[in-house]
Amino acid sequence: RKRAPIDPTLRASDLEISEIECLAASWARRVRLAKQTVSAEDLYGGRGLSEARMAAAALGAPLCIVSAGLGIVASQQKVAAYSLTLANNDPDSIGPKVSGEFSAGRWWRALHMALGAEQGALSKMMSGRSGVAIVALPGTYLDLIAADILALPREDFVRVRLVGPPREMVPPEL
Repeated sequence: RKRAPIDPTLRASDLEISEIECLAASWARRVRLAKQTVSAEDLYGGRGLSEARMAAAALGAPLCIVSAGLGIVASQQKVAAYSLTLANNDPDSIGPKVSGEFSAGRWWRALHMALGAEQGALSKMMSGRSGVAIVALPGTYLDLIAADILALPREDFVRVRLVGPPREMVPPEL
């Protein structure tokens, strides 16, 4: 859920149906042109994020957010208020905008490429840190980053703990 007024140019429902790479490029252009006006932490709402925020504060740990519209963002990072989701029943769901077969993992890769973001952002975030990395998200969002988790070096992979997705949604290799 978003807690800030949405930039009218950043609604997935306004995108034309197209191939996933073209769609990601169109979305990335809009994101780059929009004003970053709110911290990621203040943009996102919902009980899950509230719990994650409290846990990170209690542990003195950094909080990052897995965003279907922006990639992985630090909680204090300034972002544009947007509406793009993986939720099927939402008018701003990106899935129905993709011509052909949609997968969250393919969207994640296309989004990163279009934004010029580094592949392996999760690995970079974990590098040089110790302790457990708690990844709390719904199963649909796990589909976004499952390949990133699996690509982690062994010493980082064993530190990851998944919270939130129902067990049947977690790939066996995780």
